[in-house]
Amino acid sequence: MTSQRTPGRVDRFAAFFTKLDSGNFLYRPPGAATGLVVSAAAYEGLLQRLDQRRKLALVLRWLVIAGSAIWGAREYARSGSVLVFVIPFGLGCGIAFLLSLWTHLDLLRPFERDRRRLEKDGGASRTMH
Repeated sequence: MTSQRTPGRVDRFAAFFTKLDSGNFLYRPPGAATGLVVSAAAYEGLLQRLDQRRKLALVLRWLVIAGSAIWGAREYARSGSVLVFVIPFGLGCGIAFLLSLWTHLDLLRPFERDRRRLEKDGGASRTMH
C-alpha cells in the first residue's frame, strides 16, 4: 500500500532531527537558530504516528482523487466538455496535496511551538546553537 518513494519521505521528515550523543534527538528545522531536545522515546513515538498518519492520508488521498475523477467523468458524460472534468479532478488533486502537507506539518507543530517559545524566552541552556 506504500509507494517506492516512502523511505525518501520519512528521511525528509527525519532531517528535522539530529541524534545527539546522549541518545536524544535535537529538533531544528533548516535555518533555525535554536533547537529543541526531544527524548528518544518521544522521537520513536513520533515516527510511529507519522507512519499511521501516512497510511490514513494515503487512503484519504485515493478516495478524494477517485471521487473527484468519478464526479468529473459523470459531468463530462452529461455535458461533453473536458473542462467540467478537469475542474473537479484538479480540486481533488489539490485536496490530496493538502492532505500530504497536513500529515507532516501537524506532527511537527507542537515541536515548532515549543522551539519558538524557547527561542523567545532565551532558553539557550536547553538548545544547541
